[in-house]
Amino acid sequence: MIIGIFAVLFIATGLSPAELGPKFDIAATPEFMPPEWYFLWVYTLLRTWSPVIYVGVIIPGVFVILMMLAPWVDTGRRPKITDRPLMAVIGISSITYFIYLTLRGASGVGPPAQQVPPYEVVGVLIGTVIASTAVFKLITPI
Repeated sequence: MIIGIFAVLFIATGLSPAELGPKFDIAATPEFMPPEWYFLWVYTLLRTWSPVIYVGVIIPGVFVILMMLAPWVDTGRRPKITDRPLMAVIGISSITYFIYLTLRGASGVGPPAQQVPPYEVVGVLIGTVIASTAVFKLITPI
């Protein structure tokens, strides 16, 4: 049965192979190459502030290092998230903020790169921290 299924799959892919997009042409250079989805949050930061070395290398590096150090900073023995309010607020805020940056980066991808105002990026960061703190205070028992 398995050999028959694989035979049908091989024949089907041989008769109509799937294509991922237009064929690569070495002579044609694209005008704009959008970043991959997992770099859109960095793309948003790059469109917000100008020194590329700080915004494109150092800030994302610090974020990644802080996320890698989080298990060693939070050494609480209790498994409930409500017993660790600081780490819960940091985690909720970080996830929400990265989702915002990714969606904001996807909205402005194109040849005329739209500048993102710094007050929007910083304001959303402050807003996510305040909102996640308020939500966490509401869900924790007194």
